[in-house]
Amino acid sequence: MVAATLHRREARPRLRSIAFEMKLSDWRRGLAQAFRYRSFACECYLVLDQTHIRPALDHTEHFVRANVGLIGIESKRGFTVYHRPHYETPFCRDLAKTLETIVMERVGSA
Repeated sequence: MVAATLHRREARPRLRSIAFEMKLSDWRRGLAQAFRYRSFACECYLVLDQTHIRPALDHTEHFVRANVGLIGIESKRGFTVYHRPHYETPFCRDLAKTLETIVMERVGSA
């Protein structure tokens, strides 16, 4: 899932995107996928079921190194952010531009 906001402070609106990879338990696969999202998103998070968060928390250094955030989610209590990534320009300018085009088209038609 991708969430995007437009910042209209400049002459040309700028897109800020946040990507979320959601897994029930497999933090390693989730981290790898969330890292791939960094090719087009400014921030990326892995969202895990809270009951399976402990193994990921035991390896927080992997999230820090990959600059991927970690969130635990529980149906009745909401969510907890365990690690926040810092804002970073996406790896692939072309993919980021494609996402921006898609968002701008949808905003324009809304």
